[in-house]
Amino acid sequence: MANNRRNSELTEAMQAIGEMAAALLQQGLNHGTTETQGLIEFRRNKPTQFNGEYGPEKAELWIREIEKIFYAMNCTDKQKITYSVFMLVGEAENWWDNTKRLLEGQGVMITWDIFRTKFLEKYFPNDVRREKEIEFMQLKQGNMTVGQYAAKLKNQENILPSFTIAMKG
Repeated sequence: MANNRRNSELTEAMQAIGEMAAALLQQGLNHGTTETQGLIEFRRNKPTQFNGEYGPEKAELWIREIEKIFYAMNCTDKQKITYSVFMLVGEAENWWDNTKRLLEGQGVMITWDIFRTKFLEKYFPNDVRREKEIEFMQLKQGNMTVGQYAAKLKNQENILPSFTIAMKG
C-alpha cells in the first residue's frame, strides 16, 4: 500500500516535471521564433555585409543603409545591434568580437549609439573625416563642368551627411 502511494507520488512528480519542461521549451521556442522572424524580415531588405575593407565611404554608407532598414522596421536598440553584428563578416566580425569583449570587461552597457560610434571610429576615423571635411570646404569647380562639379558636391555630401547638414543649418 505504501509502495503504491509512493509510486503514485513519483508518477505525479514526473508528470509535473514533464509539464514544466514542455512549458519552458515552448517559451524558448516562441522567443526564438520572434527573434528569428525579426532577422528574416531584416534580411528580406537585402542589407549588405560589411567585411572591414578600408574605405570610409563604405563604412558610412553601410551604417546609413542599415539605419534606413531599422527605421522602417521600428527596431529596438537590441535588434539594431543583433542585426548589425549578423551582417559583419571577416575582419569586421573579429573587430566587433574583440571590441565587445573590451566594452563588457569595462562594464559598458552596449547600445546602438555605442556600437555606431565604435564602428565609425574604427572604419571612418576622425582624422579621415576631417580630411574629407577639408576637401569638401576647399572644393572648387575649376575645369569641371557644372554637372561634374554638382556630382562631386553630391558625393561629398553623401560621405559627410552630418557635416553638410550642419553647414546648411
